[in-house]
Amino acid sequence: MDEAEGQLIHEASQYSSMSSHTVGSAPSSPSSPDLSTPESPEAPSFPLPQTQIAAYNTFDALQRCLQSGDFSDLTIIHGSRKWNTHKVLVLSQSTVLQAMTNILDLSDHDEEAIQLMIEYLYTSQYNTSNTNAETYLDVHIKLFVLAVDFRIPGLELYASTQYKHALHNLTDSEIYFNSVLKIYDETTSEHPTLRFAVVEAAVIEMGSLLQRPIRERFFQLTSDVPDFHADILTYLLRNPTRPLEIEVPILCETCGPASEEEPYAVEHACRGCGEQKSIRFL
Repeated sequence: MDEAEGQLIHEASQYSSMSSHTVGSAPSSPSSPDLSTPESPEAPSFPLPQTQIAAYNTFDALQRCLQSGDFSDLTIIHGSRKWNTHKVLVLSQSTVLQAMTNILDLSDHDEEAIQLMIEYLYTSQYNTSNTNAETYLDVHIKLFVLAVDFRIPGLELYASTQYKHALHNLTDSEIYFNSVLKIYDETTSEHPTLRFAVVEAAVIEMGSLLQRPIRERFFQLTSDVPDFHADILTYLLRNPTRPLEIEVPILCETCGPASEEEPYAVEHACRGCGEQKSIRFL
């Protein structure tokens, strides 16, 4: 008999003895009921095996399976590192990874990005220990690019949201300029979320960016990255900071311009039949 079985038998005998004593004792008087709180049974003195403790919830179960590798049917490798993962979670969120084998060698990608991607696939979020402002922005760029490459739309949205939040709290203009260079070098106009983020930031902070000595660096950046310059102009065109003033032309010096609701009409003779035709302009 091992120690665990002995302990269980000992606790069972104690419980049986306590039950017999309770049944054999005189019943309590109805006028004075026992309101004392019963003592909680002592916890077993021996540790329960971890594998015999059920998970508290789905999140806890997923974390345990990732850490232990239990029920794994998909292996992700990066260099000497290996993660025993699960197809139902990984492949269901990436159409690109679905086309690969049961062993995914992702050594061509950034190791930290792969680790954080796996964390996201199991928890719908990721946490980085980087405290340096520029490195922190770079992490979100890497995760965004990884999400685009592997077609993980949820991760793409999450990484872009985290990047915009970090950019909102940034105060170093040089870090911002470097981040613009990386974004336009590593992303495309087909997935423009990060590009929109730095363009919007440039428009909002345009007054500061045009002040010396920053303006020379800003002008150099727009020259080196023409797509960034074009995106800023497009943003300003589509989102003017003040209403556009449109002057209505005067067609008749005597009568003046037409009202806003009244369209203009131009008459012209048809070259075929010679009949006067009217063209209306709203």
